[in-house]
Amino acid sequence: FDVLNFMNLFDDDAGSLWFANFNTLSPINIDGITDDGRPIYALDRTITDPEDNEKYQLHSTKSRWRARIGIRWTF
Repeated sequence: FDVLNFMNLFDDDAGSLWFANFNTLSPINIDGITDDGRPIYALDRTITDPEDNEKYQLHSTKSRWRARIGIRWTF
């Protein structure tokens, strides 16, 4: 007997899988350039907070809990 995504069995928000479609996110932004010509990079908020962003989608099948029962017969 196997239970997959066990935490989602008790809490609907736990074990949720969020994803973004290919080529829809730019994870690193350039905030400016320093005095000596080096770029200043910053991590975009869309990467760190997927639940409040419209670019992310909830994978409904993999975000559910699943149970599997199996029998092995050896003779």
